[in-house]
Amino acid sequence: IIVPGNHDAKRPSKTSGLNLIRDKKDEKMSLDLTALQELEVRFDGFRNACNSLSTKKLYKRNQTSGIKDIKVGNAFYRFIMLNSALGTRDKFDYNNLFVSNIQLESLLKDINRKIKPEITFLVMHHPIDWLSYQERQLLEEYMQDETGLNVDVVLHGHIHDGQINLVSNLDSNIVFLVTGIGYERGEIYSGGEEHSKRPNHYRYATYEICKSQNLIHGILRKSNNVLAFKPDTSMYKGINQDGEFEIPLKLNSKLETYSIKIPINGDVLLTPLLLSKIDYV
Repeated sequence: IIVPGNHDAKRPSKTSGLNLIRDKKDEKMSLDLTALQELEVRFDGFRNACNSLSTKKLYKRNQTSGIKDIKVGNAFYRFIMLNSALGTRDKFDYNNLFVSNIQLESLLKDINRKIKPEITFLVMHHPIDWLSYQERQLLEEYMQDETGLNVDVVLHGHIHDGQINLVSNLDSNIVFLVTGIGYERGEIYSGGEEHSKRPNHYRYATYEICKSQNLIHGILRKSNNVLAFKPDTSMYKGINQDGEFEIPLKLNSKLETYSIKIPINGDVLLTPLLLSKIDYV
């Protein structure tokens, strides 16, 4: 499963039409199919490299996103490959990227509704907070909708650490897991401004997901100064000395409502005496 990142795109010129699109970062990117294809041309090299790895093409012609259902035993696992780097311009990317409704609608058309996957993974290069506010809202709507992408787990990269987040609301539960990264020398991190220098480390993460136990078992590792991998305990206090942790796949919470009926006639003034008769307010 391979998705494009910011280094897989040909860089646009300052007069590129991409700049005009990117200046509207607080709007949903209502691109038409022609505009989307023009952006995907930037990833021709990436797509050709991916498709050369197998006789069965990973991506359709002129596309950088897709659906892959993998059967293991009697169960299917769905991988939704999303291009979050369509509008990449490097140091201007943070909180300024887009995925576009047309890319998301294209993915919806490719979903095989006859298959009910055990777990649905959304795979994209960037964390969701690298999208503009409106685009982040748009993607969340698609991910949370049971008739939409219906995502359980998001796998992403790009950031050079081991961030793990669980997002739960009344409609859905989604776990965000960072995948492995590596680089040979320290570099200046830029999210619009250069504000910190990364240490010289490689990192990787592995995750074992057990739906029947509602559990994700993870392992985080990072290299030391002689490039030997050691447990990464730097991110969270909840990680043990071996760099291992366990989190729930779904945050299931039962909401209970208590009510007591009190016979009343007409308007009632809430008094301490009346409130004392009520167990729960």
